[in-house]
Amino acid sequence: MDIQSYRNDTPGCLDHIHFNNAGASLPPQVVIETVKEYLDIEARIGGYEAMVMFQKKTQKVYHSLARMIHAKASEMAILQSATQAWYNAFYSMPIRAGQTVLCSEAEYGSNYMGLLRRKKEVDFNIKVIPSDNQGQIDLEILEKMISADIALIAITHIPTNSGLVNPAEEVGRIAQKNGIPYLLDACQSVGQLPLDISKLGCDFLAATGRKYLRAPRGTGFLYCREEMLSRTDPLQPDNWGGQWTSLQEYTLQAGAIRFENFEKSYALTLGLGAAAEYHLETDEEERYRYIRELADYARKNIPESGSFEIMDIGKEKCGIVTFRSTNGGAKAIQQHLSDHGIASSLTFPAGALIDSQKRGLNDLNRVSFHYYNTKKEIDQFLEVLKNWKY
Repeated sequence: MDIQSYRNDTPGCLDHIHFNNAGASLPPQVVIETVKEYLDIEARIGGYEAMVMFQKKTQKVYHSLARMIHAKASEMAILQSATQAWYNAFYSMPIRAGQTVLCSEAEYGSNYMGLLRRKKEVDFNIKVIPSDNQGQIDLEILEKMISADIALIAITHIPTNSGLVNPAEEVGRIAQKNGIPYLLDACQSVGQLPLDISKLGCDFLAATGRKYLRAPRGTGFLYCREEMLSRTDPLQPDNWGGQWTSLQEYTLQAGAIRFENFEKSYALTLGLGAAAEYHLETDEEERYRYIRELADYARKNIPESGSFEIMDIGKEKCGIVTFRSTNGGAKAIQQHLSDHGIASSLTFPAGALIDSQKRGLNDLNRVSFHYYNTKKEIDQFLEVLKNWKY
């Protein structure tokens, strides 16, 4: 990989070390220019007029997103976040009282809150798939949990609080074999891992633009399998995703656009498309291999930088690394890194409460790497970490 070329395309690399890619990555120059261009034109001619002018480019975004995950453009909906995408999918599926939704121990807080919120309306069961001794979903137990009352399997591919990569493809095979709808939160995996819908076997995939895809904040997308569309009934239909046909009826668009609403930022949508096109120009296998090399290097060396321990779990680990000091002080460590020009983040128990309570986790420090990062930057980070005093 031509790492220097990617760094040259990324203005943010000039000013600081960015290890908060699981929060929001640095955009490449083409994304910045795309957003600015649209806003400049919109300011000159008006919002509706700019929308019409850029209609063809906007349509291309659906195709670019689809190519990333080997789907069809008609199966893609452009939304404002992964959470919005997840909620749109979840609330569009019928769930009856007494049925069961299966989720993972690593379930993201917002998703689980959505389960609890809907449970107030429909008395369904929420069951957590246990993890195996390596921390990932236990596939054997999942097989045994399958029954006629399972309405949905909804799991997080990569959680917020560790480098774990759940076996999403294997879960997909189990879901398909038993005819169970499958919703995958790919918030942290899109842009990081190679993703292929035909291998994942999911019926829905929710993702954000701001993380590893390097798109602007306020962007996300939802994939809905073509065969599943007719079974969905979006929570907030409007005259963009559907049509009011009589005083008692409305119809929905045939494709996944039924999940969208009229009002959106076209500047950010085009920025999302530019990020997707930039992503498609990289070798996804080589990219992920390099990201993992950086993360493995950090995992190996962080404990040698002082009183730190790695908190990652899972058979397969990705570009996210979580750690803690035996002396505590996660916020102080983050500030210490920031004072030295290194962006990092924190994870909190509420982000993945089931796993956090099981492992007795408090606040953790998190660094997350991208293909524009380097081992030299990690060495600088390790030196700064070594100089931290509790």
